[in-house]
Amino acid sequence: MIAVASFTWFIAKTQIQRTLTMQRHQLELAEKQVQIGNETIHAIAKTVDAKDENTSQYSQRVSEYSVMIAEKLGFDKKECENLRKAALLHDIGKIGIPVRILNKPARIN
Repeated sequence: MIAVASFTWFIAKTQIQRTLTMQRHQLELAEKQVQIGNETIHAIAKTVDAKDENTSQYSQRVSEYSVMIAEKLGFDKKECENLRKAALLHDIGKIGIPVRILNKPARIN
C-alpha cells in the first residue's frame, strides 16, 4: 500500500513539474514576443521620425503626453501601455511619403 502511494505521488509530482516547466517556457516565449513587438514599434517610430527632419523624437513626445493625459483620466496601466504604443505609431503613414515632399520648405499644393 505504501509502495502504491509512493509511486502515485512520484507520478503526480513528475506531471506537475512537467506542466510547470511547459508553462514557464510558454510564458518566456510570450514575454519575448511582447519584447520583440515593443522593439519593432520603437524601430518604426524612429524610422518615421528620422524621415522628417523637423520632427525629431516627435513620436516619443506624443506618446509620453498621451500617457500623461490618460493617467489623469484614470486609464489603467494596460490601457496606458496600449495607448503609448498606438501614439508611437500615429504618424506611420509618413513612411510612404517621399522625403522631398515631407521636408519641402513651401506649402504642399
